[in-house]
Amino acid sequence: MECSESKRLHAPVPPQPVRAAKVPPTAPPPEATDRPAPELFLEADGVRWAVRELGRSRSSHATLVLVGFFHPEEAGEPRREAWMVARSLEHVTHLQLEEAWRSGGPFTPPGARKPFFPEIADRGGKEG
Repeated sequence: MECSESKRLHAPVPPQPVRAAKVPPTAPPPEATDRPAPELFLEADGVRWAVRELGRSRSSHATLVLVGFFHPEEAGEPRREAWMVARSLEHVTHLQLEEAWRSGGPFTPPGARKPFFPEIADRGGKEG
């Protein structure tokens, strides 16, 4: 069956306008500079941990937030960290915080290299 211009079933779709240029990845998002960073609290192992956002994914396809769990008696670096699926810490529920605590691990300072296969690295070099 042939279709000609005069026999279209629906009107043509106009082209969409071009999006504005993206902000360089080094610049913080505009909403980050407008308000202070939120802090949540989680009761785990008999301690009331402060939970703060350490970073975000820079992809528009994956909304991930890196959170740190800070011990109340220690200043500075967090003891634990975990990735969470959320736009920001403001969008996280208490159940998500509990799951992040369980799935998280020890804090790794920025620039510290994590072994790809830690169990293989512990065995030493290649044999044979």
